Amino acid sequence: MDLQGSREAQVMYLLKQIKVAGLFLAPDIDDAYAKHWFNLYKHHNKLVGLHKPSGLYNGKIIFFKPSKKAPKFDVQMGNPIPAWGRVARAGIEAHDAPGNHFEMTSLDNTPVLVEMMKECIENFGV
Repeated sequence: MDLQGSREAQVMYLLKQIKVAGLFLAPDIDDAYAKHWFNLYKHHNKLVGLHKPSGLYNGKIIFFKPSKKAPKFDVQMGNPIPAWGRVARAGIEAHDAPGNHFEMTSLDNTPVLVEMMKECIENFGV
């Protein structure tokens, strides 16, 4: 692939590689939806990069982390728990959610994650 080609060709190449790697929940996802997902992902990452907490949070953070590894992604992201723990005065409570970072909200794993969240809310004592 000529990575010096058009922006469109580069995006389509990247989306093809993402599909081949199995990072989309549906391997038969169409190109238009894949491009929409990609643009949403880029926008999300831009927003995350811009956000800086204005101070410490007085409560506890409940963190759902993937139980399976996505090796290249996990190496790039590192362990976010210590960073979140420094923001919350009451600490952090981490839970292992089914799947890897990309599978946690799949059709199979979402119901399990929802039940985990419900349990945390019930135990919160509100």
